[in-house]
Amino acid sequence: MPERGRKATATLLAGGGGLLLGALAVLFAGAVTKLPCMGTLDNGLLPRHYCYADIANLFRPRQLGAHVFPYVHGRMSVSGTGNAFMGHGEIEYPVLTGLFIWLSALPVGTAGAFQVSSSLMLAPFGILAAWCLWRLAGRRAWYFVLTPALATYAFLNWDLIGVALALTGIYLWSREHPNWAAVAFAVGTCAKVWPGLLLLPLVTQYALLDRRRAWTIAGLAGATALLLNAPFIIVNPRGWYIPFAFQSLRPVSIDTNSLWYWDAHMLSTPAVNLASTVAVAIGLVVAITWSVQHYRRTGTYPFLQVGALSVAWYLLTWKVYSPQYDLWLLPFFALGTYRRALWADFVLADTALYTWWLLGPPASLHWLLAVLVFWRAVTVAWFMRSSIVGATVHASDNAHAVLFAP
Repeated sequence: MPERGRKATATLLAGGGGLLLGALAVLFAGAVTKLPCMGTLDNGLLPRHYCYADIANLFRPRQLGAHVFPYVHGRMSVSGTGNAFMGHGEIEYPVLTGLFIWLSALPVGTAGAFQVSSSLMLAPFGILAAWCLWRLAGRRAWYFVLTPALATYAFLNWDLIGVALALTGIYLWSREHPNWAAVAFAVGTCAKVWPGLLLLPLVTQYALLDRRRAWTIAGLAGATALLLNAPFIIVNPRGWYIPFAFQSLRPVSIDTNSLWYWDAHMLSTPAVNLASTVAVAIGLVVAITWSVQHYRRTGTYPFLQVGALSVAWYLLTWKVYSPQYDLWLLPFFALGTYRRALWADFVLADTALYTWWLLGPPASLHWLLAVLVFWRAVTVAWFMRSSIVGATVHASDNAHAVLFAP
């Protein structure tokens, strides 16, 4: 290779090109490993094994091959036992994810083809997430890219959309564009709800600095969410609300992978809904209260720490902890200089739990699944403690990054 070519390659790799290529390779591996399953994917509901994917698994039950525009004609029925059944034109996700699903299903007619088209459309969100992390955290972005979770979960569900939008908002915040950050978080909320957790510390930070600016930020976020949801609310309010009703009817089970199944499985679904909602709300109030006290004590607002705490607490206390939710938390390992042991422990706990869950252990070995769930919960609690203890903010080796150092 000529000297000029070698220098250009070195510059590309040093400037983040290597990370983006790595992310592309991991995403490609995640997609390619599903190719042998394409025939299986078209045989209806999939068993919990290597070929499982929420994306393909919902193609037939949601009648996505009919290409019905979502929510407008949506309907849901509830059986006498409380089980919810959705008809065609209804999807159990917020409006932007529903539109994404509808668009990716338009050119295809089988579950296998839907898996491929969805993977192709989701891949740019994975690249965007990696790029944002590179701009924010430099080489630490590898803590997100080089994980089994990215390859395993990238095309399991549609969570890459929310991850990319959340990281876009954090990047805009780091560049002191809070208005656009609020818009990004609001758009993310209309795709996967959880990026809305980052709006709380954003508004709180600017409420402490400039209350008028805080009202503007909150107003922009609200207007963005209203703009995206209003057309569906006006045309068919019941169809728009069905995803939330569907989730509220979802019972805790061994498949929800949360602490609630093992701690309080004797409770009714409404009781678990109330208890988990109250638990999440209390944790968020405590996190915001701590952030205000920290600001008054140090003069620095711990936005990233509160964001990390909020997401971790939600995962720990909500009634459902789907495997791909770990993609929400992994970017914070890059944004904060956590101990490698904590990162490794989280990755191992996630991989072990998902592998054992996929194997579908017999009832006699369900206790081991409980052990793995509690192992992950302890790791998330360790992550939260590290976020609180390490509230010192400093600049990383990347000029535009703002990290914290537990």
